[in-house]
Parts: sequence; C-alpha cells; structure tokens
Amino acid sequence: MAATLHTSLGDIKVELYCDLTPKTAYNFLALAASGYYDGTKFHRNIKGFMIQGGDPTGTGKGGESIWGDSFADEFHQDATHEARGILAMANRGANTNRSQFFFTYSKQAHLNNVYSVFGKIIDGWDTLDAMEKVPVGKKDRPVTDILEPGEEGGELYSLWKTSFYEFDDFGLGIGLYFHMVAPVCTAAVCLNVKQNTATDVGLLDYFTIPFLFLFGVVMHMYHKKEAKSIDLGAQTAQDYSIRVEDPDKDATNPDEWREFFQQFGHVTYVTVALDNGTLLESLVKKRTIMHKLELEVGGTGPEYERAVDVANPMTREGSRPCWRWFMNLFGLCGDVVFYHEKLRKTMDSITELEHKHCNAVKVYVTFEHEKDQRECLQAMTTGIIAATQERSTKVKPEHRFRGSNVLKIEEPAEPAEVNWLTQDSTFFYRLIEQGVTLAITAGIIAVLAALIYLTSKADNALAAIFISVVNKVLPILIKLVVRKEHHLTDSGLQSSLLLKIVILQWMNTAFIIYIITPSDEFLTRGFIDQISNDVYVSPVIMLLDIPGRLSRLVLSRTAHNQLKMNSYFIGSPWFLAERYASMLKTAFVALFFSALFPAGYFIAALALFVTYWVNKYCLLRLWATPPPMGAFLAQLSRSYLALAVLVKLLVTLNFYANWPFDNELCKTGETVTQVSPEVAALGIAPGATVYGYCATDVSGSPWYIFTEPWMNDDQKTLVHLYSITAIVATVLVAIFCFGGPFCYFVYRLYWGAYKPVGRAKGVPYSRVEEIQAFVPQVKFKLLPHPLLATDISRLDTHHIAFQVQDDDYQKFNLCSEADMPTIPEEERSNFFSRCINYPPAHGRKSAQADTHAGASA
Repeated sequence: MAATLHTSLGDIKVELYCDLTPKTAYNFLALAASGYYDGTKFHRNIKGFMIQGGDPTGTGKGGESIWGDSFADEFHQDATHEARGILAMANRGANTNRSQFFFTYSKQAHLNNVYSVFGKIIDGWDTLDAMEKVPVGKKDRPVTDILEPGEEGGELYSLWKTSFYEFDDFGLGIGLYFHMVAPVCTAAVCLNVKQNTATDVGLLDYFTIPFLFLFGVVMHMYHKKEAKSIDLGAQTAQDYSIRVEDPDKDATNPDEWREFFQQFGHVTYVTVALDNGTLLESLVKKRTIMHKLELEVGGTGPEYERAVDVANPMTREGSRPCWRWFMNLFGLCGDVVFYHEKLRKTMDSITELEHKHCNAVKVYVTFEHEKDQRECLQAMTTGIIAATQERSTKVKPEHRFRGSNVLKIEEPAEPAEVNWLTQDSTFFYRLIEQGVTLAITAGIIAVLAALIYLTSKADNALAAIFISVVNKVLPILIKLVVRKEHHLTDSGLQSSLLLKIVILQWMNTAFIIYIITPSDEFLTRGFIDQISNDVYVSPVIMLLDIPGRLSRLVLSRTAHNQLKMNSYFIGSPWFLAERYASMLKTAFVALFFSALFPAGYFIAALALFVTYWVNKYCLLRLWATPPPMGAFLAQLSRSYLALAVLVKLLVTLNFYANWPFDNELCKTGETVTQVSPEVAALGIAPGATVYGYCATDVSGSPWYIFTEPWMNDDQKTLVHLYSITAIVATVLVAIFCFGGPFCYFVYRLYWGAYKPVGRAKGVPYSRVEEIQAFVPQVKFKLLPHPLLATDISRLDTHHIAFQVQDDDYQKFNLCSEADMPTIPEEERSNFFSRCINYPPAHGRKSAQADTHAGASA
C-alpha cells in the first residue's frame, strides 16, 4: 500500500510494508487518516543520517499510538535500513513505539533490529534532498540562521507559547530548572480543620510529610527520565569524548595521544591542556587594560600608541585628587597614566611567565563514533587510587599509556563548561579552598544574625525589608568569594555557589528569625511580614533588572564603536545556582514555619508561580544566554529539598513538644502565707495554692523528645509520632540523598564507575551540525564571546562555540603576535594548550542551503 506525505517542501510518496510489519504500518495509516500528523513538524534533521517527525508537540517527547500506549517492535529480515529513503519508527527503547517516525538519508545497517522499518520512499526524492539541506540549530532542530548580538532580523521566543519543554534548548541544567519550578509551585497543602483542635491539626500537618517526600520521589523519577530524554535527544561533544585526569607531564604532543587511543577507533580531536592558567589570566588582563585605554583616549591613534608603549613610562602632570586616588585603589576611575602603569606591570609579569615550561595536566580525546568512546571507557575506567598507584587488574597492558601509566579517564563535561584557567588545580587544593570559603560564609552568618536582631528590635517592617535586600545582596557577595575558588568546570563553581547561598539564605530567612523572635511574638503581623515579604520583593527586583537597564539605556550611549555597543546588549549576567537557591529558599521558609503558619504553603505556591513566569521573561528577554550545563545542580537541589522537608519535621516536633502559645499554669508547691485586704477581696486566703507558668523545657534530642508530665494527651501523641518519624526520615534522607553519592564516590575511588546511558547513536561526530570541540578559551567580559587560547591552525573553526565576522578568529585569539610579540611564532604555541583536528576520510559535510526552517508533514 502507498501513502503520500504533503510537506512545505513538496510531496513524498511511500510504500508501506503492510505484510512485513502490519501493526506498525496500520498505526501509521490510522494516525495519518485521522489527521493526527496534520501541521506537525520535522523536529530533528541530521544530514547524512536521518530526519525525524510525527510529534504533535514538536519537541521529540510527545506523540501516542492509535491505541494510546506504546506498542511492540516489529522486525523482519526483508525490512532493514538498507538504503536512503527508508521509513522507520522512532522510539526511546525496546517496544516504545508511538507516533514518531524518520526517513534515512543513507544506509544505516547498525539500526537494524533496533528501529522498526515499515516502508520506503518511492517518489519525492527531490523533496528529501531539500529536507536534508535545511539548516539546523541546537539539538539538530530545523531553524533559520542563529544570529549573533548586533545582527538584524531573527525571531524571539514567545513569552506565552514557549513551554518549559522548549527550555531544553538552553541546555540540560536550565531545562531541568524549569521542569522543577513548574511542579513545585503546585505543591500547596490545604488544612481545612476547626481551629483549636490540636490533634486534628497536628495529624493533618503530619500527613503532609509523607506527601512531600512522595512528591520528591516522583520529581526525582521525572527528572531522571527527562534528563535521559534530553541527553539522548541531542548529540554533543560529551557523547564522543573522554578526559584523561593524570597524563604524563611531558606528554604534550597531541599526536602521541591520538596514536594511543586510535586502538579504540578513529580519533577526531585531541586537546592537551597545559598548566598555563596564570599566563592566560595575565593575557586577559592585558587585553582588558588595552581596551580601557582605547576607550579612554577615544580610539587607536597616536595618543593610544603612546599609552601602550610601556618601554617609555608615562608621568602624570600634577597630582591626583584625593577622591581619584582613593577610587584607584579599587581599580576605578582610572586615567591614561593609571592604565599605562597597570599595563606595564602586567607586561612585566607576562615576560616572567614566558620563561616557564608548561606541563600537560588534562587531555581531552574526541572519537568519531560514540561506540568507540564507550568501548574506551569500558576498557580503561578504573579507581582513582589504582590510577594514582599505577596498578590495576582491570586495565590491560595494551591500554596503559607508554606501557606503564594506568590512566584515570572519565566522560568530560560539555566543552562550554570547561574552565581552562584552572585545569592544573589539584583535588586537595580545591578541598582546602572549600574549607576557607565555608568559614567565611559562617562569619557572614554571624554578622547577619546581629544585624537582623537589631533591625527587628527597631521595627519589624524594617527587618522584613532588610531581609529581602540582604537576600539579593548575598548572592553577589558570595559570587565574589566563590570566584576565588578553582573549579574544573562551571558546574563545579555553580554547585559551590548553590551550597553557600542555600546556607546563608536558609539561615537568614528562617533559623535566625526563629532564634531571635520571642515565643510570644510568633504569628504577630510583624513576624508574618518578616517571613513572607521576601517572596514578593525578589521577583520585583528581578524584573527591574537595574544593572541591565543601566547598561542598555545609559552606558551604551557612551560606546565609541559597534563592538563595544554590542557588549552592552548581550543581556544581564546571571547564575543558575542563584535561581535554584531562590526556589529552595521559598520552599524552605514555607516548610519551616508550616506548623505555626499553614497559609505559608499557599504563599509559597503563589511566589513560585510568579517566579516561574518572571524567570521565563528574564531568560527570554533580559538575561544573557548562559553556556549549557549538566544535570548536577538539579540533583543537588532535590537533595536540599529533601533536607528541607526533614528540617520541617524536626522543627515541627519542637513546636508541638514546646508549644509557644499555651502558657499553662502549674502548681509551684508553695502556699499563700498572708494576703492584703485587696487580695482577700478576690477570694484568696492564706493557705491557697500558688500557681506559676509551667516550665516547658523538654529533654531529649532534636530527633527524639521525651514526654513530660505537663503535656496533655494530644501533645504526647504527636510528640511520640513525630519523634519516631524524625528518626526514620533522617535515616532515609541520609541513605538516599547523601549516602548514594558518598557510596558512589567510594566506589569510584577504589574501583571506578562507568555506566552508559541509552544506546550509542550511529551518527559520526563530523556529521553533527554545530557540535563543539574542546577548544581552549577564556571568558572576556568586554566581549559577547570568549577569547581563544590555542593555536587554531590545525582545528576546524566550525567546531568553535561562537562565530565572528568574516571568520577572523585570530583577532580574538590570545595565541597571537599582538599578545606575545617577543615570542617567535614557531615557539608561541608551546605556551598554550594544544587542540588538533584529525578529520576522518569522509570529511565534514555542512548544510549550505538557506531553505526556511521546518518541513511540515
């Protein structure tokens, strides 16, 4: 039987194998006849491999079969991926066929018995040719050209129509953040009971705890599924690459590494990272100073040439005003002479570093095929200790570098995440840094506690505003601290930032308020203002985007050239860790005070709903586009959320054991000895029992509190119930949230751990459009893109993460004569990490057609 697909690029006629794969062919025909495919788009297009469609959501994650659920694979020896134009079902694993299908662009024998073939093209080859030429963007989605800052044209993401599924385009980390905020903002709890019925309220609050833990488990499973789906939905350099953690120091020649790893398959890229972080920092500093001098003198004329001539020191005519001298101490308000002096000192430090010999500290190897990467990781993964001691029974002799070195290898982060300035930092050095910065964090907490106490004594409303302002200032302060740390990747930096912001904000908005507030002032208007105002103030501050608006509306008017103008419009810088921390803070405060203030659940749900839309607006309109990140922050946030529920359990136990509003009276053991006439008039006579406020101090631990004689029966029941649950919950959180990562670390330490995700794709690295390579680069805040830090003569510039006008990448390369004029060209590359491309025989095929995006079925 034949069927015709009508697309925006022409018609395609296919023959269906109704006799070989009857169920699959029937599903396709039934969906097409019902109009299910009308208006859908081909959402994935890989030149030389295939084009995929059939998803009504256009994301690659939707679709259903004619029966609603998935159906089983159908394989036949006469239905194979034998040629161009084969029609097959797309799936997410065995027996998961629904509505998505794909056409092959060439023979793909490795897909046989993996994807069900149910037809082939018999007419419309010119349409298939046109489809293959459609330009693609991230995740191989058919798109129009992606524009650089300053270019005209383009189409913005829709604020209303963009679903959180589409945020995956910004990377796995950001996609999972919106996947997390969306469900968390719905997790409100309704406690519809009569007031002053202690047991009912206590039990209802108690049963929210298993509900919250169950919500966390479901979210974990959902995130795990989404992360796997997003990861499998796009081919990136990480899927083809490995990282060598402990190379021989003198093994700086990429050719030697290529020859060694070639035993597993064709090696397309080798990047040898050197311990040149200090040199790169100095070169970036030099460029920054020269850029400021250009702005100071208004161009690159004679005055500029004089200012950058460090061989002839400049002198200042007259003395500096006191205010300028003070600002110069902080690097501000500099003049030509100030920057000239800084440039001279920087050049001196560069000259000293030019005599340093650079050693290899990391090696990144990219294979042409994903299966080769997996084979390499399977064969060479071993424990850290075994690799350090150069002994491992798992690694064969032929897999040891230079015959003896047991290499410690693992799958790397994405190229855009790698911090090339800190590749030489050791594990123990980074551990000491963490200890120091955590101590600084503790000091900040102590200062904040004192300030919050003083402001709350003066005015509760003022204290609420102070807490909101502090919660916005704290991330800025912590970022300054964390930036001094050395992390191999941006994920490591963001994880450290998340930990410290979470500690500070949880202490600032919950623990400190709880400690400094007298028990009789709980639930007053001022107390509620302190814990709730921040959830409204923070979104408003985000929307104002004062630094960004200042750059775009004021500073941009002072730009002397187009490049400088463009730098003011790249968007406000932001950190994903801040967004996770803000979400966790809102949820934590609601949980912490939920026993006293159940309405906090609804306030938190509303605040997170607002946060979702504010973050969505800021990401699509105000913020700079961040580099893609992994799922590690989402994993950490889930653990912190589970910890927040555990803290809620312990705090609620303390509230119910020592309820601050009872003020019950107890016998003191004393009697009245004498009374005045006024007291006697009240009916009190000598010998009457003296009562006083009950001593409500409890004994035990935060996890188990003993019942006391002054407690009523309902209170005793709740204390017993919460105490037992607190112990169980602590054990579960310790095992599943923190015990798992600890056990994984130990296992990785001694044995090594590698587990592939999904099946290896058959798409060669060189055939994936817009895929990146591990090209050394450093961030330069005065430009909308980083600076290169390697000799680019032997790499394919299509694999660089950014595009520049006329492909003049050398202008933005630190490995240049302009940056190191005293070093001969043939020696200059020795000071920089080396990145070399070894293209396969088939070469790189790039889409050159400018057909409009999205062929619709």
